[in-house]
This record gives sequence, structure tokens and C-alpha cells, in this order.
Amino acid sequence: MRAIIVGGDTNADYIIKTFIKNHIPFIVVNEDKKIAEYISKRNHIEVYCNATNKLYTYKELAIENYDLVVALENDDIKNYIIVMMLKKHFNVKKAICTVQDPDNVSIFRELGVDAPISSSLLLAQRILNDSDIESVMKTLSFENDKIIITEVTLKHEYEIIGKQIKDIVFPKLANISCIYRSYQIIIPKGDTKFYPGDRLIICSESKNQKEIIDFIKKEK
Repeated sequence: MRAIIVGGDTNADYIIKTFIKNHIPFIVVNEDKKIAEYISKRNHIEVYCNATNKLYTYKELAIENYDLVVALENDDIKNYIIVMMLKKHFNVKKAICTVQDPDNVSIFRELGVDAPISSSLLLAQRILNDSDIESVMKTLSFENDKIIITEVTLKHEYEIIGKQIKDIVFPKLANISCIYRSYQIIIPKGDTKFYPGDRLIICSESKNQKEIIDFIKKEK
């Protein structure tokens, strides 16, 4: 399998480490110079720093017939443009992208994105266990979208800010899988505190999503 990883920050770094561990050949493109340098130094790899949604960027990389593109930008439409451009112009076989708006999961899938997901964490975990691309795609099917991954960024005014997880009574059937904090990935424990700017990755059933988000965003 050959892959191209586009955009992202901490999530890209996490996926890159997974690829390296599994000896999967890949190319990394990131238009943010600071993030590109960070990823390059941490993983001792070359990162191409150029516009991620421009065709000319990829013409220089010889990615024809690659097996997989993973788009991790924070803009859903930009991610869609990237993956469909690479599928159309370079015959990249499978396309995975993260989405900020869970409603875009089904829309993007109908438009030709093989696996639009609302968090890259699950993707990295699956890749860690499945080096075969078809197995990876299968495990990301989510069984008719019953299980979803939601990302919520915490703000200063939220009631949970400064509290430890063990002191908060969360709604049932919600699991905080991890927390992105700057360039760190934190696996939450009972004494983990929440801070403004934390990005919570929450796994739940789709029917419970609104209740969970409303609880997280409850203000002081």
C-alpha cells in the first residue's frame, strides 16, 4: 500500500507514526510551514510544504495510482476537493477524509468519498491493526452510521473547564477517546482536567450525539 497524507497537525503526526511502524510507504503534504517543520523533525521525514488544494502541488510528486489519500484539513469542503481531485487526476484508489460537521459524513459518501469520518483517531487505530487497505476501508464502515465520532473544541465559558473527569457526571453511552491539546494527544483518565482549546474526540451512537454535545457546551 502507498499513501499520501494531506494537512492536519497532531492527528497527522499520529497517523504518520502508525504508517512508519507498519512500514507503509507514504508522502506528506502540509501547507502550514510551522506544522510541516514540526512533523518533519519529529518523524525524520520530508514534508512537502505547498498548497494542499492545488493540482500543481501533486503533479510534482508522482502519486499516480497510489492506494490511499488521507485528507486531514480542518475545512470539510477543502478536504472534499483534495480527495476527489487526487482520485480524478491521479487515479488514487481510495479516499479518506476527516469532517468537522457529522452531517457531511453521509453527504460526502454519496459524492464519492470512500470513508468520510468525523475523527482521524479511529482511522489511526484501525490502520495500526490492519495493514491491508481493504481491511481498513471495511472497518471504517460504521455499520450504517450508527456509531459516530464527534470532535468538540472547548471554550473558556464551558462549565467543565478546570474540572477533572472523575468529578463530572457525563451522559451515558458517551466515551471520550482522546484529547488533542496543542501538539499532544492525551488519553483521558480520572484526574485529567479540561482546558480551553482542548479538542475532545467523543465516540457515541448517533442518536445520543446532540445530548452529549449540549452537555459539553453547557456554560457556567
